[in-house]
Amino acid sequence: MPDEAVKTKRARQKIIQLYTDQGYQVTEEEVFPCFNNMGEAIFPPYQADILVTKKIIIELDPTRLHGTARHRSKDHWRDENIFREYSIPTARLNPDDIIKQVSIDILLEIDSQVLEQNNNKK
Repeated sequence: MPDEAVKTKRARQKIIQLYTDQGYQVTEEEVFPCFNNMGEAIFPPYQADILVTKKIIIELDPTRLHGTARHRSKDHWRDENIFREYSIPTARLNPDDIIKQVSIDILLEIDSQVLEQNNNKK
């Protein structure tokens, strides 16, 4: 195998592991049939080296409704059951906080919760 092919394979494995560890679904060599600007099918169709997708359940939980121990326990077990059955992590956000935050802080909070949930399942 030429050096470039070995480097490419190592890079591919590293990227796949990186995103898998973060809770993403990773597939390789996905085919994307599409059309050119003239409306003609492109052949052969585009084939991506790596496709990275992520499914996240986002729950908007106001503190006044989800702040009790009973509700927190119910939410916890719901999240556990969904993750066990479907491998989809849940991020729980307070709508009051979302209104006040800038987009990057919201995304960082979601990623932080998802990463924590994924790490707890290993």
